[in-house]
Amino acid sequence: MLEYFTKNTNLQEGALDFFRIHLGFSVKEYTKKSFTAAQIFGSQFKDSPSFKAVEAGFVVGMVDDNSLKKPHLNSPDLYDQDGVTELNNKPKDYPAIFLYAIELTPELKPKRGLLAELTRALNIEYKGAPVVVIFRYGEIMALATNRRSNYKVKHKQGEKIGKVSILLDININQPHPGHQQILYRLKPETKAT
Repeated sequence: MLEYFTKNTNLQEGALDFFRIHLGFSVKEYTKKSFTAAQIFGSQFKDSPSFKAVEAGFVVGMVDDNSLKKPHLNSPDLYDQDGVTELNNKPKDYPAIFLYAIELTPELKPKRGLLAELTRALNIEYKGAPVVVIFRYGEIMALATNRRSNYKVKHKQGEKIGKVSILLDININQPHPGHQQILYRLKPETKAT
């Protein structure tokens, strides 16, 4: 089921295949190149063990309303290759969800806190829309995102990045039936016509 993420597979390509083939989304691909932790996390990068555990980061692309309507077999739309910043310049109404893939040190057995810190950093850095992150560490993967809400006080700009939701420690070779069921439920509902 998760052959997209085996250690012999490029994580960015595996993430694209997972969203396109398994979930049926037409992902608008951003770039195939990898980024360092400092590049992908931008101003949120810290010289800490969490960020040092990142081997590579990928901007997989985005899923918008049209992505859910188009068949996934369409040729991918590529974004401008100039940089990650274009993804951040979107209107406030969330026209899309940004997809990132992070390769962690394979020997690492990350705790929830480490993945939450990295997920929160990406969601703070890329204010234009919510971020979903796929982490891979050895033969294990995780899927994470944040809740977002407006600040209650009017003088604060932007949004409050809230609770991190993580589907943790998914065995790529033998996923637990509960993990399989959750991943299956991520597919958009198809209505009979």
